[in-house]
Amino acid sequence: MPARSTAPRVLSGAPFALVLVLLALSLICPPRAAADFTFDFKWGANFADGSSGSGNGEFLLPTDVVYANGNVYVSDLGNNRIQRFTFDGAYLQRWGAGGGSGAPGTGDGEFSSPFGISTDGQGNVYVADADNNRVQKFGPLGQFIARWGANGGNGSSGVGDAEFSNPFSVAVDPSSGHVYVADTGNSRIQRLDASGKYVAQFPMQMPGDVFPGTPAGIAVGATGDVYVSDLSYQRVAKFNAAGQPLGQWGKPGSAPGELSSPFEVDVDGDGNVFVADFGNDRVQQFDSSGKHLYSLGSSGKAAGQFSGPTGVAAGLPGRLYVADRGNNRAQSFVEAPPPDEPDVTPPQITDLRASTVRHKRGSSFTYRLSEDATVTFTISKRKLAFGKACGKSSKLRGKHHRHHHAPWFCMPLSPLANLTTEGKQGDNTYLFSGRLGGVRLRPGTYRLSAVATDAAGNESDPAKTLLIVLG
Repeated sequence: MPARSTAPRVLSGAPFALVLVLLALSLICPPRAAADFTFDFKWGANFADGSSGSGNGEFLLPTDVVYANGNVYVSDLGNNRIQRFTFDGAYLQRWGAGGGSGAPGTGDGEFSSPFGISTDGQGNVYVADADNNRVQKFGPLGQFIARWGANGGNGSSGVGDAEFSNPFSVAVDPSSGHVYVADTGNSRIQRLDASGKYVAQFPMQMPGDVFPGTPAGIAVGATGDVYVSDLSYQRVAKFNAAGQPLGQWGKPGSAPGELSSPFEVDVDGDGNVFVADFGNDRVQQFDSSGKHLYSLGSSGKAAGQFSGPTGVAAGLPGRLYVADRGNNRAQSFVEAPPPDEPDVTPPQITDLRASTVRHKRGSSFTYRLSEDATVTFTISKRKLAFGKACGKSSKLRGKHHRHHHAPWFCMPLSPLANLTTEGKQGDNTYLFSGRLGGVRLRPGTYRLSAVATDAAGNESDPAKTLLIVLG
């Protein structure tokens, strides 16, 4: 079994233990910032500081994780067992040889390097028992149901129908209940019914490939499409239920959308595809057509960082679980709340009124605001204009008045000054005496316009206007 290589046949025939050694030598890649998910909690030995362990709730190279009906199942590869937890990481149960003590075994319910794990609609648990070359099926509480593989699943490898060679992953079609197996050593995908009866198979090969790929992780979406990660070509391949190629994405590298030893794959209810990008110490999300959406995680042991993640589960809406293999722990992330929508509602000015008093004694105007805002008032006065305006004219009679001038209401406005004040939601009053905005106001008629601006920069539109008559 190969790791971190794009050569065609590195995986085939190599001992599984050798693969683990090779995986541990993965390159450290530049940090990738999380986008839509934020760290929630982690669990494992010594408060999940990276230490391995064999006690309840402790791990040695956990490789996959799945959520179903309030339970989180983790394939604890190095301890040759499956562990069950609550959705928030509280230990519930373990099973494997010797009650999950850590020893490998070939009997019913025993494991030798359990890798991928999946569940069906009834909560049954399916495990790709890699070094035993078989798939085992259990009830929700770990009760053994069946095992499938060559010679009744006794540990032998095979190339026939429903026979396997180092199966890495397993997935259940939520609609049909059919079980898809990433038959890694045989470079193919096999499909069985819920009882383990062989249905079909198709090669891990896309148009233009010069050799078959190496399937590592597999997932089935709500529409029945099958997504398979490929260690040989560093990609995710998409097939329909009949095994016909629909598309592929990814290439070797560490840039967004590029992959380095992609392992388990999962699909959420919205069709988003999550990939455990082992060599890049991150999880990447794509849409169903392969468009990169974001990358989660970076290299390290701190909360939210990874060391060779191999498993990812998106079964619980708004939550993501990751099998952080190199750090011997599992981690949970929750969907970050969307950013607040920008406030685009402008403030409103109503009931703009002025008192009618003599200017020397002072005056005031009142207004009402829909919210706290900065109010800018502009004081303007009509400017005498000669000639025709508004299509009309009037003639001043008398010896010294021979010019035509526009009617008062058509004279252009001449701004005199601006003043700004902070207004509160509700009724407001502004007092002035003789001067307004630094300008001495003489008896006459003035135009007052008001514009309110809130903290988000939204302005009232249109401006409110008022005539002020000072005598």
